[in-house]
Amino acid sequence: MLLGLEARKKEKLIGVLLTESAEYQAKLAEFKQLLENCLSFFLSNDDLGALLSGLKAGKLSKEIKLSEDLKHQMIAVLRKVVYGVRETNRLQGHLLGVRSLVFSPDGRRIASGSDDNTVRVWRTEDGRELAVLKGHIASVYALCFHPDGETLASGGGDRSIRLWRIGESKEIRTLQMRSGAVYSLSFHPDGKTLASGGEDRRIRLWNAENGRKIRTLKKHAGSVYCLRFSRDGKMLASGGSDRIIRLWNTENNKIISMFKGHTGAVLTISFSPDGKVLASGSSDSTVKLWNLEDGKEIRTLEGHSAPVSSLAFTPDGKILVSGSFDNSLKLWNAADGFEINTLPGHSGAVFGLDFHPDGAWLASGGSDAAIRLWNMNRCAALKILNGHSNQVYSLVFSPDSKILASGSFDSSICLWDTDKKFLLRKLEGHSSYIFSLSFSHDGKVLASGSFDSTVRLWDVEAGKETGRLEGHSGPVFSIAFHPQSRLLASGGEDRIIRLWDTETREVIRVMKGHSNSVLSLGLRHDGKLLASGSSDKSIRLWRLEDGKQMKVLRSHSGSVFCLSFSPDGKILAAGTGDGAVILWDAQKGKEIKILKGHTGSILGICFSPEGLLASVGDDCTVRLWNVNEDKPLNIIGDHSDYVLGVHFSPDGKLMGSSSFDSSIRLWNVAELCNSDAEDLLARGREWLRKYLSTNPNVIDEDI
Repeated sequence: MLLGLEARKKEKLIGVLLTESAEYQAKLAEFKQLLENCLSFFLSNDDLGALLSGLKAGKLSKEIKLSEDLKHQMIAVLRKVVYGVRETNRLQGHLLGVRSLVFSPDGRRIASGSDDNTVRVWRTEDGRELAVLKGHIASVYALCFHPDGETLASGGGDRSIRLWRIGESKEIRTLQMRSGAVYSLSFHPDGKTLASGGEDRRIRLWNAENGRKIRTLKKHAGSVYCLRFSRDGKMLASGGSDRIIRLWNTENNKIISMFKGHTGAVLTISFSPDGKVLASGSSDSTVKLWNLEDGKEIRTLEGHSAPVSSLAFTPDGKILVSGSFDNSLKLWNAADGFEINTLPGHSGAVFGLDFHPDGAWLASGGSDAAIRLWNMNRCAALKILNGHSNQVYSLVFSPDSKILASGSFDSSICLWDTDKKFLLRKLEGHSSYIFSLSFSHDGKVLASGSFDSTVRLWDVEAGKETGRLEGHSGPVFSIAFHPQSRLLASGGEDRIIRLWDTETREVIRVMKGHSNSVLSLGLRHDGKLLASGSSDKSIRLWRLEDGKQMKVLRSHSGSVFCLSFSPDGKILAAGTGDGAVILWDAQKGKEIKILKGHTGSILGICFSPEGLLASVGDDCTVRLWNVNEDKPLNIIGDHSDYVLGVHFSPDGKLMGSSSFDSSIRLWNVAELCNSDAEDLLARGREWLRKYLSTNPNVIDEDI
């Protein structure tokens, strides 16, 4: 009897354990799927979908015991998504594509017009739908707010213009065309006149108060797709299928000038806030900038692969955004025309976009029927610098962290403003590849080492070459300025290390010992010890005072491509051709440990001011290490080809990486190192707050 009772207890216990195990396995499988979905959504440019999946995975992780590997994986994915998300809200309600959208002058509302024949009004703060305005019986192609913010004009394919009193959701009047769709509308800044353009090739001017037609302008030889009053109201710009942009004097209604250059229809135009520049977008897939004073083309912006359908300047005029049929938005530096960023979130053509009056948000709408709100601080935070036409081998920050210098196989050096993220100037003079760069301790001089066997010195402020150091009989692979003086060390294919006085241009000392090319140099921060790495697979330590060789470190099965001393000078990190990062005791010359993970040669290595170590290589990754741990803190795989260089800004805030893909990427170090899961989840929930308030499919309890 007792034996039977014990047997039943055991069976019950086994059943409970099996049930618990099954529940655990089910939750674990769900967690893994959510994490996979998170990354998948993010890579397919669905920011909000990625964040939702990540937060759900984070919540579920608290209910199950995760292995250390899974915890690290979750943190890595959350970090990527939380700091990479740019879309703040998505307004969904239209049944078909969004053709037009505009912010109210006070920024509190967004109006959108759609192929579903409706105009919808949304509250900007949380994205709630305030009203649906019905009356059009065809697509709504154009919208424009009256300066008072209470009247909205809409134009569409039904040949009508309708005026609405927004507060009452009431139609005030209808202006009927004789023929053709209305494609564009614009109120004069004084609010007295409304201009319309459309399929019938005419521009009509209307009395905004009583709806009577004032005048018709007939010069376009095709449909008028876009028109816009200048901010001072003195000019009206128009463009259309005849490929010509016309600039009208609003006092006498005569043409001031005509801009010709597009090879396709002009679909969109926008005045810069200062009234000096007009931007135009065309079916030829380009954006052109025009000088309104002399009527000349300033430049052409190329990058879209389909017609450019919408344009808008930020309120401060520094950034121009373009929307295209290629499903993307592009941000351009209005001053120099360089592309700042691409927002690829829409799943169809982008038809309309507008900026919030304070410039904090960008709204975009398109054929996918969604209106997306973008955080401009994230969108405009330039992380990719494109200025070279070939692989970027080296980069270095100035001592004050304000300038980043990059050297390329295109034989040029670019100097970048690290705050505003734009190209300051390009230095040209070398006749071949540039392998190495180094700033003097005061930041006034930049040195460059090249395949052309020379080291050149450049005045950073003037952007001019001030001298050459000639003496190497082959390519110069590495250079390093002394941290406190005008001395510069150089090494190259001729196996010799030279120490130069950069003021007299004379060689002070020659150091010989390597049996093959000197590939890398590193100076300890006290300026007393120089390390050199070579393709002879050795590292040599030299006393700079007299050039004496102190130690030879041999533990490498491949070439030593890169070296870096820790901030306290106690550790020397070496990157090798066999994929290992080797840490050495710089004083004793003994190996401390090997950091493994890269699957190819280590081509660049650098310590941050706080002792964080970054390594890059031909496995296309950037890895961040805490030298006291064996596994990397973070693995970044955003480059599309070999990563050739890496450097931290002296203030420790930024990290730069350069690649065979010709790009330079800038990273926020604090974001890269955040491994606090709770903090990442809290940041994610705060970001989604607005989206959750309007999305009926998700509730707070889910995340």
